[in-house]
Amino acid sequence: MSTDQVMGLFNGGDGAVAARFNGSPWHQTKIPDLHILRYSRYIDATGTHRFVADQQRKSFYRYADGLLYSIGVYLMSLEPAKNPNPAPPARLAEGRKIFDREVCLNSHSAPDYTSGKLTLAMGYKPPDDHPDREMILRMTARLDPGLALQTRKGTGFYKIPSLRGVWYRPRLLHDGSVAILEELFNPARLHPDHVPGGWKGQGGPARFGLSLKEKEKADLLAFLRSL
Repeated sequence: MSTDQVMGLFNGGDGAVAARFNGSPWHQTKIPDLHILRYSRYIDATGTHRFVADQQRKSFYRYADGLLYSIGVYLMSLEPAKNPNPAPPARLAEGRKIFDREVCLNSHSAPDYTSGKLTLAMGYKPPDDHPDREMILRMTARLDPGLALQTRKGTGFYKIPSLRGVWYRPRLLHDGSVAILEELFNPARLHPDHVPGGWKGQGGPARFGLSLKEKEKADLLAFLRSL
């Protein structure tokens, strides 16, 4: 590989994704949106970092409690911006019906549009005594398991992100491989010659939402862009 190709793996191309410390350049992770941090217990895509610190973990240094508390209060106060140009109410109502029918409400129910929990990477079965067992949904979103299982910081899980503010995010899915919502619901993503609009990683695509009719797809997209 050329130097530019190697640097492209580590830099993620446009700043939307990155090879995290102790991770792998072959399995990038999307940089989290801090505006939706209050809706999830976990910060990064595979749930290695919680927002509330584990008191039993040791660290080599520690900031003052007052400073950490102030940063935490600020981050928990953030809200995603609202779309200034939502679709008409009638179309949003139709899109909400499609959403309620097609999307797993155990994972993305209102008002937070996330359960804040973890879903299983394909091929991983957690032990029954896992310390986070109450936060684990025994289901898989059938995402590329590379980031969660093939890096040194892999956990076997992916966090369930909030859909609030999804209208302005530059990259979708945990690896930033989908550029826009239209691409997410495009069946062409399954074709072997498809070139992803986002980061071009090593894994396969997620397969949900690809059987919708064009009218249903348009209504659902309008609703998602209103969250």
